[in-house]
Amino acid sequence: MKEIKEIIELLQPKQIVGNAIGSFSSVCYNSLKCEPYSLFVAIAGTKADGHDFIEQAIMRGAKFIICERLPDNLSENCTYIVVDNTRIALAKVSNFWFGFPTKNLRIVGVTGTNGKTTITYLLERIMRTAGKNPAVVGTLGVSAEGYSETLRNTTPESFELFRIFKRLSDLDVDFVAMEVSSHSLHQNRVYGINFTGAIFTNLTQDHLDYHGDMDEYANAKSMLFRSLPPEAIAVVFKDDPYVYKVLSETQVKKIFYVGRKPNSDVVITNEKFSFDLTEFDLQFNNDYFIASEIHFKSKLLGRFNVENLALSATMALSLGIGVEPVVEAIEDFPGVAGRMQKVFLDNGALGIVDYAHTPDALKKALETCRDLLISANLPGRLICVFGCGGERDAEKRPVMGRIASELADFVVLTNDNPRRENPIKIINQIYAGITNEGKKKVIQIGNRDEAIEYAYRLSRENDIILVAGKGHEDYQIIGEVKYHFSDVEQLEKYGAVQK
Repeated sequence: MKEIKEIIELLQPKQIVGNAIGSFSSVCYNSLKCEPYSLFVAIAGTKADGHDFIEQAIMRGAKFIICERLPDNLSENCTYIVVDNTRIALAKVSNFWFGFPTKNLRIVGVTGTNGKTTITYLLERIMRTAGKNPAVVGTLGVSAEGYSETLRNTTPESFELFRIFKRLSDLDVDFVAMEVSSHSLHQNRVYGINFTGAIFTNLTQDHLDYHGDMDEYANAKSMLFRSLPPEAIAVVFKDDPYVYKVLSETQVKKIFYVGRKPNSDVVITNEKFSFDLTEFDLQFNNDYFIASEIHFKSKLLGRFNVENLALSATMALSLGIGVEPVVEAIEDFPGVAGRMQKVFLDNGALGIVDYAHTPDALKKALETCRDLLISANLPGRLICVFGCGGERDAEKRPVMGRIASELADFVVLTNDNPRRENPIKIINQIYAGITNEGKKKVIQIGNRDEAIEYAYRLSRENDIILVAGKGHEDYQIIGEVKYHFSDVEQLEKYGAVQK
């Protein structure tokens, strides 16, 4: 039990109706989880408003209500605490409830359209190699020594986050690499987290159904850097056109710009690519770093992964990790499930499964595949299988269709997670972005299993089949039903051997 007066002191509410003395037994923002003497926080979600469920929360036993507006009918047995923003209030209350668990953790937040998952796992590998006890929080769930948990969202609600941080703190975790989505920033889910540093990867078209336009999308990303204290560290990809907008209001004194331009603090040079190995150098033009140049080898594919590797290495080095564990970890890192994951097929073709579900990510994945064919001097063709998710940013669909038709030799349009949208409509919207000439290399096969099989039957030795969009996901959502489905498993049906 916690005293409500401590919450009132923390929140400094606009108005209190009812008794400001007493104890609460739990914190909830879902009325169905309320119990006797619960504190219920009414937050407005994208589909429902918690204020509409205040009465239900009270019926289940809630004693204290935090809200932005008072309900029409007040209960004499409840105390109403009115605040300006209940999402911020939930974060503050959750942080308090779990004993301010981030105060003893070094947490690096990673934000951007693409690359977040790979970077968080790279940081986790580097820290473990350096003898730390790290954890990861993000798209693939929570992972730490002796503890794992799946998550519904890339960045959970603040109550779940602080619960996770409490568990990690109890496990003596000393470093957390965390994906920070634009939704979570805009909705104040990460409010109050004590970030040690933050990484910005890039900003390309995605989530415009939520943010409206790219400027608002960038504003959401910038909230992470605005929240950092002056002594924190920011590592950003300088070549991205939105980098200065994202940093425009930060207080951070130590900002390290990574890029291919020679005036960057950390310059990517001497890149070499093959099917099995990526090599590159980092040149350090900032006196903060001891080394002037470091050579890296990695199993990861593509120029975009060099960017991920460079950002991860720079953050680790800036946090005081030595050169040797950084180089060793990067060389040993096997990659992340569903991120340019290689599957060698029995007909001599190479299958690659990637999570690319934005125009920029698809473009980079296809360019990487083409670069592999060219660098290996192979006569192979590039086959792309992809679709777009339903109930998500529809503007990117024709753009992705055009990109695939321009960069691949054959394109198989199929379903992704159509959800409650008409799958045929989604595919037609993708198809609409393709020129008449490009349409000659495109076939539409709605069933994703059949689409992957068609691509396999079409392929031959030295070809690459890129299956994009779902990556690590082991499900497909059609209507409101979630079915088991894995792109990797589908490829492996054809005598595949993953190496």
